Amino acid sequence: RRPEVGRVGVLVAAAQHLTAVSFQTLPASVASPLVNTQAVVAVVLGAVLLDEPRFGTRLAAAALAVTGVAIISLA
Repeated sequence: RRPEVGRVGVLVAAAQHLTAVSFQTLPASVASPLVNTQAVVAVVLGAVLLDEPRFGTRLAAAALAVTGVAIISLA
């Protein structure tokens, strides 16, 4: 079980690094909505891998959140 924790730690560190790089190289109005699509990805993975209930409701909420971030970024 310990090797799994190490692998997950490496993946989290890589994801954080890529997030930081995206904010350094892209305008915030582009990077922020892209980074915040993680909510949609998490909902889809939760439904597919974990068989979580109310997929449609969760997906609509995540899409609404990403849309809100995009609108704020454009303002």
